[in-house]
Amino acid sequence: MEKTKNTHTIGRGQEFERELVELLVEVYTAPPFEMSDAAFSRAIFGDNTTSTGRWHRIKKTSLTIGKPQNLTVAQAVEAAAVLGMDFPSLAFKVFERLKMKRQA
Repeated sequence: MEKTKNTHTIGRGQEFERELVELLVEVYTAPPFEMSDAAFSRAIFGDNTTSTGRWHRIKKTSLTIGKPQNLTVAQAVEAAAVLGMDFPSLAFKVFERLKMKRQA
């Protein structure tokens, strides 16, 4: 576990979640999807007035300030499906990215 400036502990689960969110953003904003945040959030959370705000809070959350907004496993499975992937493949990509970052 890693300590942050404010002495909050960042666990492996939080590290995985942050990397997952980063990867999702990279994938849905690039070809062939080229989706906006709003379109992606509606695809995950449904077409309602809170979906875009919810995704923005998850995407921009700070691990050290305020109450973290988490991406649930169900939401991650739905996000993978929206991008034409299965969740285990998406999770594997996240683990590989984390491994590369730790080796760098």
